[in-house]
Amino acid sequence: MKRLLILFLFSFSTLGHCRALDNTGMVPLLTFGTGIFNTFKTPKTMQFQMEYRTALSIAMARPFIGMFTTTKFNYYLYAGIGWDLHFSKYLVVTPSFAPGIYFQGHDKNLGYPLEFRTSLEVAYKFPSKARLGVQFYHISNASIGEKNPGEESLIFFYSIPITKGI
Repeated sequence: MKRLLILFLFSFSTLGHCRALDNTGMVPLLTFGTGIFNTFKTPKTMQFQMEYRTALSIAMARPFIGMFTTTKFNYYLYAGIGWDLHFSKYLVVTPSFAPGIYFQGHDKNLGYPLEFRTSLEVAYKFPSKARLGVQFYHISNASIGEKNPGEESLIFFYSIPITKGI
């Protein structure tokens, strides 16, 4: 958790060197990803996720909703906000926060149904506004449950722009 906090602080401290949120021509994105659930501990599990990122900007934040599942039938449904930080025409770094509901299948018990995801992603933005990148996040119940083991995921993703006419 401390590592992610440091990454968030670093991201926001560099705002002077980037365009905070590129509102010009922003389009909604449908994001598909796959990666590793429980990255730093065993057992590791394959994870698959999908997100819808709106084109809205609320206080410089982009709302999104999403869900993931693992190969051991765990599910996490979430909604949150992310900040697109454009370091160049093609490089986008996005810190985000998303509370959600965790349903334990045959995988890791996270200790409580309400969990919080803090995330940092780095993506290449194509001229078509599609994105290809990597996302790292930590999920924790913030010690509101008796047990709070937490979990980290490493996800590789592709975002498809959704525009009128598609």
